[in-house]
Amino acid sequence: MSSSSAVVVSPAVLRGEAYNLFEHNCNTFSNEVAQFLTGRKIPSYITDLPSEVLSTPFGQALRPLLDSIQIQPPGGSTVGRPNGQS
Repeated sequence: MSSSSAVVVSPAVLRGEAYNLFEHNCNTFSNEVAQFLTGRKIPSYITDLPSEVLSTPFGQALRPLLDSIQIQPPGGSTVGRPNGQS
C-alpha cells in the first residue's frame, strides 16, 4: 500500500464514549482497523446488520430498551446512551 492510500484510524473511533450499539459499534471499529491494515472495508452485510435489525418490528420494539442500558467501563465514563445523554 502506498503512503498516499494509507488510512489512519481516528482516535475518535476508538473512544468508549463514542460507542452506540446501533450506530457506532464493534463493526465500526473493525471496519476502521480492516481499512488501516488492508486498505479494504469489511463487507456491507456486516456493517449494515444493525440497521437491518432496526428495520424489523422486533428491532423497533427492542431499541428503546437497548438505548436505555448504560455501560460503566473502567475509568468512570458511562457509555451506551445515544448522543452523550445521561
